[in-house]
Amino acid sequence: APSAAPRRESGICYVTAADRDEYSWESGGHGIFTQAIERRLTGDGTPWSPILDGVRTEVRDALLRIPEWIRKDNTQTPQVSSGFLQAAHLGGGGGGVVIPPPPPPFDEGFVGGGATLSSLGDVYQLDSPAPDRLMLSSSSPSSLLDLGDRIRFTVRAQQSGYMVVLNQTPNGEVSVLFPAGRAEEGQVRRNRTVTIPQTPGGWLVANEAGSDNVKALLFARREDAQRVLDLFGARSLHSSRLGQARFQPGGGAITTGNVFTAELRFTVER
Repeated sequence: APSAAPRRESGICYVTAADRDEYSWESGGHGIFTQAIERRLTGDGTPWSPILDGVRTEVRDALLRIPEWIRKDNTQTPQVSSGFLQAAHLGGGGGGVVIPPPPPPFDEGFVGGGATLSSLGDVYQLDSPAPDRLMLSSSSPSSLLDLGDRIRFTVRAQQSGYMVVLNQTPNGEVSVLFPAGRAEEGQVRRNRTVTIPQTPGGWLVANEAGSDNVKALLFARREDAQRVLDLFGARSLHSSRLGQARFQPGGGAITTGNVFTAELRFTVER
């Protein structure tokens, strides 16, 4: 609501990640708001209004990547003091925030080559475990869960790359648990640990009886991870349709030698 931000007469422009009573979500260990606004703080004199519009759109799109049963009805609406919306951000002209270039892609440890993965089905069925490179664990001491049990997952990458974590629920729907946005948000360096869900103190809840599967993938190339995320878009896909979700030619083939996997299977009982 507009009243959540102070008026310009205060002399201070407040920029906040969310509106009053909203939660600020994270992805890849960083706030999705922070990632969205950093790219737009160039000091070129652009007013706050179009910057805010762009940030809100990017945050909304990132939230749509979080499965509905985790996100529920939560929203996140970044705010800027209403009296400053037409003012130039950072005072305009020079100064600005210098954003360092992204680090180069990581390929150490990946063997390269191997069979070509042509569809999401190929990726999801891939079994390329490397415990010394990628480890997936859960807070549950057992693979048997009861309806309503809470659980969280920890993925430890001992190899730099681009991480994607998928979940297949008992009804067969497959969705992305991580990252919440683009592939670069899932970029991890050696010895990085990711907790899912990333909400501080958050838990996933077993709310369907049957077999549940969580699969972590670590890609050598950002482009490969992004192609997987692009096929999911802002929705889940039924496991029976994964083979039909095929990668378009171009951008280089995704091969088995450029992916590590880790997997956990659970049975949820009534």
